[in-house]
Amino acid sequence: MKQNILLTLTILILTVSAFTQIKQTANTLRLEAEKTGEKAKIQDMKPLIGTWRGVGLGGTVEEVYSEPLDGTMMGMFRFLDKGKTDFYELIAVLEENGTLIVRLKHFDSGLKGWEEKDKTTDFRFVKKEKNRMYFEGQTFEFIGKNKLNIYVAIGQKDGSVKEEVFSYKLFKK
Repeated sequence: MKQNILLTLTILILTVSAFTQIKQTANTLRLEAEKTGEKAKIQDMKPLIGTWRGVGLGGTVEEVYSEPLDGTMMGMFRFLDKGKTDFYELIAVLEENGTLIVRLKHFDSGLKGWEEKDKTTDFRFVKKEKNRMYFEGQTFEFIGKNKLNIYVAIGQKDGSVKEEVFSYKLFKK
């Protein structure tokens, strides 16, 4: 009897958890409205520490992430098109309410912000799975210790969503 109840509860929990996550693109997820992702700690993002260089958006990309301190990691992204800096992002990976969030702001090459003064682009944590950390619309895939793919769901003018892949190699730890 206890085993049947335990099995039923386990199936119910897994079913509810599966329904809170919706596949957005081939490699990204999103959460249902009002739902929260799994619990996570900033330490789960430690493989991200360092300087990463690679390709994405048809150009050269670079991301730099600090060691975690006080439940946060700071990061910087830069996109170069034909060797010229096109835009930047200032990134914070934060522990909030027992889980994680990636919060960022975009800036043009002259450091003029894209978002309104008090607005950010946020990616709520969804779940951790093997070598992947899923945030809403953004997935970090760690390939060994020296390679990283970041998949980002980017909204298009026609309302569709396109997945962009940023492929990196660790340049400096």
